[in-house]
Amino acid sequence: MGRAGRLHGLRGLGLLLLIALVTRGGIEVYGNLRAAALVESLKTASTTRVPALIEQLRSYRRWASRPLRGLLSSTENDSDQHLRASLASIALLPDDGRQAEDLHDRLLTAPPVDLPVIWGILRKHHQGTEARLRQLLDDRSPTRRNAFAQPAPWRTPIPPESRKTGTAHRCSSPTNC
Repeated sequence: MGRAGRLHGLRGLGLLLLIALVTRGGIEVYGNLRAAALVESLKTASTTRVPALIEQLRSYRRWASRPLRGLLSSTENDSDQHLRASLASIALLPDDGRQAEDLHDRLLTAPPVDLPVIWGILRKHHQGTEARLRQLLDDRSPTRRNAFAQPAPWRTPIPPESRKTGTAHRCSSPTNC
């Protein structure tokens, strides 16, 4: 009788170990799939939705690192997808200083709708953002002044002849100019 109890105890322990391993594997697979899906949604999301996606990605931070780095390496630096991936990267992987540099540069040329999002994430997750921008604004050198003098393509002034007739083409975003 004692032998049978020991045998059933070992079988029960083995079954419990098997259940724990399958559960752990399921959690890993689910975490990878969910993180990959959320990072994939960064490709098509508007910039204003990025903070909400970052909050969802926080729970999957350890699984999101690889897909985020893959998205960053597969996109061009000036693309909107790269901007959204950079914002998520600096919020979730704070040790990524290169993304902060890219975002500081993008902050100077970003459309008005993206400014609060970029500024909010940089301010919250990267120390020294305000000091760096203050220094940039206080810099009176001619080369730095020219950086602010160049308007973005969607902020071009309306020609005087179009103002009179009211036929000016106005761009609401960089994609429809």
